[in-house]
Amino acid sequence: MKSLLVKLGVILVAISLFCPYNSFAERDSIWFEGMEIKIGMPKNTVLFEIAKNYKITKSDSSDKFSDMWLITPRDGGDMVGTIEFIHAKVHKVTKFLGSFGDHQGYKFAINFFNLLSKLQAEGRKVTYFNTLSVEGPKTSSHPISFYFEGKQVDVFIWEDEKHGGRGMSINESLTK
Repeated sequence: MKSLLVKLGVILVAISLFCPYNSFAERDSIWFEGMEIKIGMPKNTVLFEIAKNYKITKSDSSDKFSDMWLITPRDGGDMVGTIEFIHAKVHKVTKFLGSFGDHQGYKFAINFFNLLSKLQAEGRKVTYFNTLSVEGPKTSSHPISFYFEGKQVDVFIWEDEKHGGRGMSINESLTK
């Protein structure tokens, strides 16, 4: 029995040390106007600091053990993020990086979602991803490439001053 408990203890320690979700989540942070927010930070401290630069509103979906706060600019405008707390500690932080309200933006997003959903349903996992910026005198390109087992998904973001164009596209490729 004692050796079983020792083995179980070793397994639990190994899981806590080598589980990528926990280690990255606890090391990483998100910045809001000069404030670094990390998982596990106390609710009162975070809300006090965020309220210095933003309007914060408690979500209707909050309950006894968890609550979510919506973060918007003080002068109005679209929401810039959310913070969720469980037992008065930061559980999840989301910072919105941009959105598109037009038909093209929606079409892009739904195609990207459908493509990734299809790859997930096929059991493919992301093996790695790559970013590489290419800057020219009047053009720039910023591809984001996701490599799956046998497939590649590229999101291209470009700007072409010469022809006055900006945009993005999504491509799916077979790779060897």
